[in-house]
Amino acid sequence: MQRIKLFVNKDNIIKLRCPNCLEKKQIPASVLKNKYKFRGRCKCNSVVEIELEYRKSFRKETTLAGYYSGNLKELPSVKVSDGDFITNITSTNCNIMNISSYGLGLKSLIPHNIINDNILYVIFQLSVGTIIEKKVIVRNVQDNNIGCEFIDVQEEDKDIGYYLI
Repeated sequence: MQRIKLFVNKDNIIKLRCPNCLEKKQIPASVLKNKYKFRGRCKCNSVVEIELEYRKSFRKETTLAGYYSGNLKELPSVKVSDGDFITNITSTNCNIMNISSYGLGLKSLIPHNIINDNILYVIFQLSVGTIIEKKVIVRNVQDNNIGCEFIDVQEEDKDIGYYLI
């Protein structure tokens, strides 16, 4: 059985296309009553397992070293070499596992007491010379995996936007 991942668009519509016969269909997400996984059968009798993604935007999988804290003053400094060229963060306590225009998912490398709605400050390096520092609100905690939403999202965070391309 084939598996496909589909995004629910801003109008709350799911656009389906059978991978076998290419038949297209649009259905409102509301008829699925917030299901995230289901099986669908096409007119051609092929069965597909469908996973729905309700996020506002695409999340890019990453493996970036980072540091988080509940206190802005506890964020580590960054090393600087000739010409103020930033090379790396001096210490890490998490890995940034995914990132989007609106948030990120991180995996804590240390024990924590983080719960939903906590405010955190996160710093990480996208690429050489590009350090990102964000204030986030925790939206989901599952063991050491922490889903966060950026606070004060800037419409044009060029560094993150460029990284996502």
